[in-house]
Amino acid sequence: MGDRAFGDVSGMAPGAKVAAYKVCWQGKEGIASTGCATPDIVQAIEDAVADGVDVINMSLGGGSESPVSFASELAAANAADAGVFVAASAGNSGPGTSTLDHPSPWLTTVAASTHKVNEQALELADGRRFVGASSTDPLPALTGMVMARTAAVEPGEDGELAAGLCAPGSLDAAVVSGKLVVCLRGQIPRVDKSLAVRDAGGAGMVMINPAPDSLNADMHYVPSVHLPDEDAEPVMDYVAGADSPQGKIVPLGPVESDTKVPEVAEFSARGPSTTTGGDILKPDLSAPGVDVLAAVTPFNHEGRNFDLQSGTSMSSPIVAGVAALLRQQHPGWSPMMIKSALMTTARDHASTDDPFAQGAGLIRPELAMDPGLVFDHGIRDWVAYLKGLQLLPPDSFTTIAPIDGSQLNQASVAIGDLTNSRTITRTVTNVSSAPEHYQVHADVPGLRISATPSQFTLAPGQTRTVSLLVQRTSAPLQKWATGSLVFSSAVGPDRFDGDAEPSTGHIVELPVAVQPLALAVDQDEVSGTGSIGSAQVEVSPGFSGTVTSSVAGLVAVTPQQDSVSEGEFDAAAPAAGRGVDEFTATVEEGATVLRVSTQTNDGNDLDVYVYREAEDGLELLGIGGTTSGNEEVTLEQPEPGTYRVFVHGFSVGDDESYTYRQWVVPGTSAGNLEVGPATFQATAGVPAPVQLRWSGLDTSQEWFGAVTFADPDDTGPVTTYVTVTE
Repeated sequence: MGDRAFGDVSGMAPGAKVAAYKVCWQGKEGIASTGCATPDIVQAIEDAVADGVDVINMSLGGGSESPVSFASELAAANAADAGVFVAASAGNSGPGTSTLDHPSPWLTTVAASTHKVNEQALELADGRRFVGASSTDPLPALTGMVMARTAAVEPGEDGELAAGLCAPGSLDAAVVSGKLVVCLRGQIPRVDKSLAVRDAGGAGMVMINPAPDSLNADMHYVPSVHLPDEDAEPVMDYVAGADSPQGKIVPLGPVESDTKVPEVAEFSARGPSTTTGGDILKPDLSAPGVDVLAAVTPFNHEGRNFDLQSGTSMSSPIVAGVAALLRQQHPGWSPMMIKSALMTTARDHASTDDPFAQGAGLIRPELAMDPGLVFDHGIRDWVAYLKGLQLLPPDSFTTIAPIDGSQLNQASVAIGDLTNSRTITRTVTNVSSAPEHYQVHADVPGLRISATPSQFTLAPGQTRTVSLLVQRTSAPLQKWATGSLVFSSAVGPDRFDGDAEPSTGHIVELPVAVQPLALAVDQDEVSGTGSIGSAQVEVSPGFSGTVTSSVAGLVAVTPQQDSVSEGEFDAAAPAAGRGVDEFTATVEEGATVLRVSTQTNDGNDLDVYVYREAEDGLELLGIGGTTSGNEEVTLEQPEPGTYRVFVHGFSVGDDESYTYRQWVVPGTSAGNLEVGPATFQATAGVPAPVQLRWSGLDTSQEWFGAVTFADPDDTGPVTTYVTVTE
């Protein structure tokens, strides 16, 4: 690669045949949009299934979490039902919480990890050394150093900003020629920064993270080293303060680096999922995704066919490749059995076992070939889950009862709303070649997980359902308790250590994430009819003490009739036009909720986008993007301001009619909704029935409001929405 030899390399499944389906496009400026359109993704998935592929990789998405009801997520469910394993990138928006994409349980959502160390050191003339990522040639001689921002071609603040980032064409050759240039990471692709340094005659580059982020040993155009944010101040102070600052890039000494691998990449998106109620643990697992030697398009890689690439777009295809090997080894396994094998044999990272960062951990392909037990689930389970989320009509699939995500037979345990205790089940299948005796052991600080049976023997191919009673002991309310659940047939002191490689038997480890709550309610929303009426909810307390309630609304709306045709919509630059209608909502201080909804005939597909006007433009806050025309977006505790709502005719006829509704509910009661009892004494784990009664409503309008229940410390209030029609 270039003039550097990396030796012989192989992909994960070198004998696999690759079928490529193009779904992402670079549009011409001002003519076509750039990105990966949902219809193209759906069509590609359907084409791949029809073509008979065994595995699909989706290195796309990110930025915001796609609900399980998104068309592309549902297309992936159909693919999995057809026997196709689907891997998807978790996204590169980490390390913040709840930044991942692809929450669906039928997908294998992949985080990114470091996997090898490519490092050199920046050595300053005063002898101090700073270790960073580097795969380039060294710069062995002391070389004059310069801060890029002081070498701007264009005068003024904008010019200095561009130069500081080493943007193409921003550096003054008269200043940087022959120098070691210090550039800040950000905005500009990393390798383009070294290209800008080279084009200006620079001898080398020091790239520094201005904030915590990954370190990448890219194939730069000049000798380069990439330093972490904690090195920014000493290095920049030296360059700014020394009379003649000098530095060089040199190989490391034998014990100079304390970098450990594997680690979850800083950029790798994290959980918990925000669209699944916390009952689906994501990401599922992790794979190498930093400085991966990968095939690339020569067009934007200086003519190279290979380069070092980073991102969950790298880790996801690695998992897809390993899944292909597992499919070859075990042709009778379902996609979820393959996913289970990868998860239960994974290992923790060097400095974290956080399931919201690593999922089950870094995959270990050899162990996954013989996992001992697998956890399987399929289309009937997913339909039950979608019904539990109220994403399917209640009269559909009448032979399938709804469930919540915690009951899905996944190789993980997640409960987002534990109040005192809950019983869930997991069904295991012995896929080994011999009978094995398993013991079940849980290690989750603050929780007690009791398995029934706690030990069992399974013959090859035999299944067993295990009941798991999950109880809160000392775990703090409203905080996630994490740990592991292990099914072990191994012997010895490490028989419950999922990172161990047992000489006999199997260690089958599941990540666990449970959030104990002060309060939960059995219905997020109730609906009714008539001027006078009532509905009942059950409030489940996770504590013993007083529960209070408060009412917001009810407020009225007269449904608005409108029409829209099919057209294009750019979520990054929203505007009304053909195929797009626009509405405006004003939210005052203290509002409890903003809700907008659409309703149209069967067979039509509308999407709804809700933005808030901000100083720097429109901020996208909510999307209703199911495959129907009945969309809904609810924003809790919305900030005051002007909101703009766009209704997009995604797939409709010409001038297709629809009904639009919009409510802004203030934080006060309108006197037409009462709670009985409004205050009551709760006992932990004992559900309490509560009546919601409305009166005096004009039945020519539709009404909406909210009832919030709270504990004495207001630790975790919960809300039930109330809708009354006709």
